[in-house]
Amino acid sequence: MSKYLYRLAHLACQRRRLVLAIWQAPAIAAIAAIAIDLASGGRTNDSFTIPGAGTARRC
Repeated sequence: MSKYLYRLAHLACQRRRLVLAIWQAPAIAAIAAIAIDLASGGRTNDSFTIPGAGTARRC
């Protein structure tokens, strides 16, 4: 097990910038999603009706 961890650490050290980019990509995506949510007002509308649906008809 320690041999594999050593190899992984060695590879990560050799490819520092790639590892950093891989770690930063989800963080940047999350920050962008939050910024888009705040820019759009932060409100969602999840109520909708389908004309002619069985539950929408009144007896």
